[in-house]
Amino acid sequence: MFTNMHLSLLLFFFVLLSKEFIIFNEEILVLAAFVFFSRIIVISINQVITAELSLRKDKIKENCNFFKELQKKTLLYILKYNEKQTKLGFYLNKSATIINAEILYLAMLYTKTFNSVPVFNCMSCLNFSNSIASSNAILRQSHLFRGLYNFV
Repeated sequence: MFTNMHLSLLLFFFVLLSKEFIIFNEEILVLAAFVFFSRIIVISINQVITAELSLRKDKIKENCNFFKELQKKTLLYILKYNEKQTKLGFYLNKSATIINAEILYLAMLYTKTFNSVPVFNCMSCLNFSNSIASSNAILRQSHLFRGLYNFV
């Protein structure tokens, strides 16, 4: 409990008392009581402040870890969302290219059909082109939905 320094100070104090360098009267006793009381208060307050600061440190550390994990999850979510958007853009671009090619093919087909058919047979030509367009639309929609289903 006592260290060498404490024991040497206590011994030095007793030597001063025995040689009558320090004389105890009321003022010295009040001063000693005040110093002793102040020392006890400082020690106890130091422990309370240390405990409170330790609790605050733990709470701040916990909050920092929580928000760090939240930031990581948000970043991963944004990256996955960006990946999906990029894939969707690629599939839409691919679909637009296919649709553009089909439109050019149909325009060429209609041009050949209308140039080779006489005018009185125009109604049958329109019915034929309408059936081709609807079958192409069904195929295009099924391909597009299949691509979107694979994407999701």
